Amino acid sequence: METNSSHETDISDVFNWAKRGKNNFFLGIDSFVKFLRRNIFWLLGLIVIGFILGYVVDKIASKKYESSLIIRANQNSTEYVYNFIEVFNEKLRDTTYLKENGFKKHEIDKIKIEPIVNFNDLLEKYKSKNIALLETLLENASAKDILESEFFRSDYMFHKVTMDLGKTADSGSVKRFISLIDNNPYFKELTTIARAHNDRTLKSYNQILAQIDSTVANYNKQSMQTSNTQGVTFSNDQRNFINDLLVNKKVTLIEMERFKIDSVSLQKPLLLVNDPLLVKKSTILNKMKVLLPVIFVVLFIIIAYFKSSVRKIRSQTLTSAH
Repeated sequence: METNSSHETDISDVFNWAKRGKNNFFLGIDSFVKFLRRNIFWLLGLIVIGFILGYVVDKIASKKYESSLIIRANQNSTEYVYNFIEVFNEKLRDTTYLKENGFKKHEIDKIKIEPIVNFNDLLEKYKSKNIALLETLLENASAKDILESEFFRSDYMFHKVTMDLGKTADSGSVKRFISLIDNNPYFKELTTIARAHNDRTLKSYNQILAQIDSTVANYNKQSMQTSNTQGVTFSNDQRNFINDLLVNKKVTLIEMERFKIDSVSLQKPLLLVNDPLLVKKSTILNKMKVLLPVIFVVLFIIIAYFKSSVRKIRSQTLTSAH
C-alpha cells in the first residue's frame, strides 16, 4: 500500500510540474506581449533607424562583382592560359603593369581557372594511346582532385574562369582581360600556325575525296560499258576495294566536319563560349538594412530584461531585509 501511495504521489508531482510549466509559459507570453505594447514606439523607432543606417552603409560600402566565363583554349595552349592567369594574379598589385595593359587599380581582385571535367574528352585523348591509363581513370572516376590536377587539365576542351572584380571594375573589365590573352604575341603565333595547319589538312582531305570520287566514277563507267555486252561481274577484291573506298570517304567526311568546326574556333586564340555577366557579390555590409534593425531590437529587449531583473532582485532584497 505504501508503494502504491508513493507511486501515486510521484505521478501527481509530475502533473503539478507540467501544469506549473504550462502556466508559466502562457504567463511569459502574456508578459512579452504587454512588453511589446508598452514599448511599441521605441521598437518601431529602432527598426526605422536601423533600416536607415543599414541603407546608408549599403550605399557607402564598395560594390564588388564577379563573372564566370567558359573558355576553350585552342591548339594545346591550355597550360599557357593557366600559367598566364597565375602570373596575372601575382601582378594585380603592380600598378605599372596594370596601367600598361589597360586596367585600373582594384579593378580585378583575383582570377581562378579550373577544368570542366568531361570523360568524352579523355576518351578522345587516350583511347588510341594508353587504354590501360584510361581504364584506371574510369575506375577512379570519383577522384575529383586527380581528374582536375595538372596532369589531366590540358586534356579537357572547356575550362571555367571565375573573375572576382573590385570596386573600380566596369562592364568592359572581362573583355579587356580576354583581349589581353588574345593579343599576346606568343598566343597569336600559335593560333596562326594552327590555322595554317588546319587549312592544309582540309585541302588534303578535299584531294582525297576527289580521288575517291574519281575512282568510283571510273568503276561506274566501266560497269556501264560492260553491261551493254554482258552481265556485270566484279571480283571479291574489286568489291572489297570499292567498299573500302566508300568507308574511307565516310571517315574523311567526318574528319572534315571536325576540322571545319576547328576553323571557326581558330578565328581567335581564346574562344569564349558563354556571354559573361557581372553579378554583384553579396557581403555582410550589403545585408545591414536587415541586420541593424534586428540587432537594435534584440539589444533593446536584452537591456529591458536586464533592468527588469535588477528591479526584481532589489525588490526581493528589500522585502527580505524588512
